[in-house]
Amino acid sequence: MVRQLKVAYDTAVKARTASMVTLKAMLIHAPDDLRASAEGKTPVTLARMLARLRTGSLRDTTGSIRHVLRTLSRRWLFLDEEARSLDRMIHNLVQKAVPQLVEAYGISTHIAAEILIVVGDNPERIKSEAALAKLAGVSPIPASSGMTSGRYRINRGGHRQLNAAMYRVAIVRMRSHELTKAYVARRTKQNGISSGASSVTSFVRFTGSSSMAPSWQNTRLDTHRSINACAESFFHSLKVEAIHGERFETRNAMRRQVFEYIEIGYNRQRRHSAIGMISPEAFEAQMIA
Repeated sequence: MVRQLKVAYDTAVKARTASMVTLKAMLIHAPDDLRASAEGKTPVTLARMLARLRTGSLRDTTGSIRHVLRTLSRRWLFLDEEARSLDRMIHNLVQKAVPQLVEAYGISTHIAAEILIVVGDNPERIKSEAALAKLAGVSPIPASSGMTSGRYRINRGGHRQLNAAMYRVAIVRMRSHELTKAYVARRTKQNGISSGASSVTSFVRFTGSSSMAPSWQNTRLDTHRSINACAESFFHSLKVEAIHGERFETRNAMRRQVFEYIEIGYNRQRRHSAIGMISPEAFEAQMIA
């Protein structure tokens, strides 16, 4: 449920942003008095003002630009209300599923939702703090492939959405959380680093192990499979059950086939041994219930 609402929310926010960008671009072609009245207004105030425009006739460019501005403004207001409604739904589900995670400093509803989605997609991979750090792409990697030099580099792999969520949490805490400021200062002094990049990297892993661990430790997930088994099993099933032996006339036809297999067959109907012989959708519903 959280995954589906998050997809709808993200697309609504993206469309809302595109509408405002287009609205401001078209506002340049508006009459001088209309541009002056729109100066310095917030997006909400601007959209509400332009949504009440009288269009008049379409005999000249003034009438057409007023019609365009009113249409784009009403579209932005509709998408804004849709995004706010989805945001409330996601907040209620996340608050019910992992209230202890949302209470942590710097973790918003959507960051917690992203963590829930990743945990639901990778139940067999998260069996320790180190596994969580590797999945999120914040685990240290030796800087050389030869003899150990004691130096490490940033991990470029991992789940990019989870990595971005943990990075945002780290930045918020480093700016306004006193315990975090003390931690960063201590690690910076220990490593002798003046730049903030390594401090951020160090604290991102600390964030993953200290604040996010309770949310996945309490899910009682099955851990008997190896790290890559889930992905290997999925791609094998996709090739054998959906692609092998099929002839697609167009690329869009193949995309549609893959989409229907993942969203309808694999996520809603197919049973998975790693999560107790139930579908991922049913497993997600159990976590939230």
